[in-house]
Amino acid sequence: MRDERMRALATAARTLVGYGHLTSEAISAVESLSARLGLPVRCIVEWNRVVLVDIDGRAHTTVHVRPEAINMARVNATLRAIDSLPASGDIGDRELARLNSRLDEAASISHAPLWLFVLACIAGAWGLALIYGARSPLSYLLIALAAGIGGCMRRWLGAHGIAVPGQALAAAMLAGILGGVADHLGIASAARLVAVCPAMILVPGPHLINGALDVTGKNVTVGWHRLVYGGIILAAISGGLVVGLLLVGSDLPVTAGARTPSLWVDALAAALAAMAFSVYFSMPLTQAAWPILVGGLIHAGRWILMVSCGVNVINADLAACIVAGLVLSAVAHRKRLSFAGVGFAAIVALVPGIYLFRAVAGMVQLTARPSTVVVVGIAQDFSTALLILAAMTFGLILSHGFITRWRSAVR
Repeated sequence: MRDERMRALATAARTLVGYGHLTSEAISAVESLSARLGLPVRCIVEWNRVVLVDIDGRAHTTVHVRPEAINMARVNATLRAIDSLPASGDIGDRELARLNSRLDEAASISHAPLWLFVLACIAGAWGLALIYGARSPLSYLLIALAAGIGGCMRRWLGAHGIAVPGQALAAAMLAGILGGVADHLGIASAARLVAVCPAMILVPGPHLINGALDVTGKNVTVGWHRLVYGGIILAAISGGLVVGLLLVGSDLPVTAGARTPSLWVDALAAALAAMAFSVYFSMPLTQAAWPILVGGLIHAGRWILMVSCGVNVINADLAACIVAGLVLSAVAHRKRLSFAGVGFAAIVALVPGIYLFRAVAGMVQLTARPSTVVVVGIAQDFSTALLILAAMTFGLILSHGFITRWRSAVR
């Protein structure tokens, strides 16, 4: 009987921690389940394992986990299985067997099918290209090729045991090659978008959001591990992008600007990007409506702040992330969703990947063609990217912390 209860706890912990739930909320859910099962434990989360320790500290169970993928359908189904138990702790053999069956089913929910994943990759890259003002039909064709083939490569590499950084490196290299092809085809103004937009959909947002929330909360060690892991993926994306460009004798123009689309195009493109990331995260359709709606609305608000009110991009992104965090934190708590998943899906269009990747490419240019213009461009891009990321992180942490404490206060 005790073994079956520990199996339920281990399965729940492995799914919640391994597939993108906030660390603090995963701990709370596992400890709540242990109380309902009449086997109270402390849940200690580390980077590659979860330790379940009896309250008296005399026994423990180690659950090995790899928190690399995001699958909100698995997280949501696991939380529903936990919520289905009575709080009294009066669980019989039949109820326990049913619980283990539901938890096993939740842990085996598949990711989005390949065809849908590839379409989402293309849609997400197109949405970002619309936001940055791409106009050439040929550029959209090349973006679709880079994103679609890159999506297939990632799934194939993942099926053959290649870790996420390796998958990101390969997909970003392909994007860089096709961006260079666009440059040689005479559409240099769109070449950077052909390279960068498919690379931006590789950004490991949930790891960075989870890591930032962990570091500012009670799970500092695992938070730093998440941030370092996210940084490794970002480095792989940047390196792959630059190598791909160099292979075809091209680069990213450090001083290139972006066109500003109309308000309705901007909002719809942001919603399209949010929809794509909802598919990446295997989010149920009923839940995906929230990041899609919020993503479109906050981008429209950002557009108004920047274009009509003259607010700079950093403050506009801060305001957008505060609003997104307030709304989606409340929704995530009420609907039992993963805040990192819905949150990043909504704000993905704000991620300053184009500045970061352009700065990295500029550093490569600097070794071959050093100039003051390139140095200034690199400094501007790096500082802009870092300030935007800091503003976005602060906005999400501030709003999520406010909603969490407010809910605790009113209970």
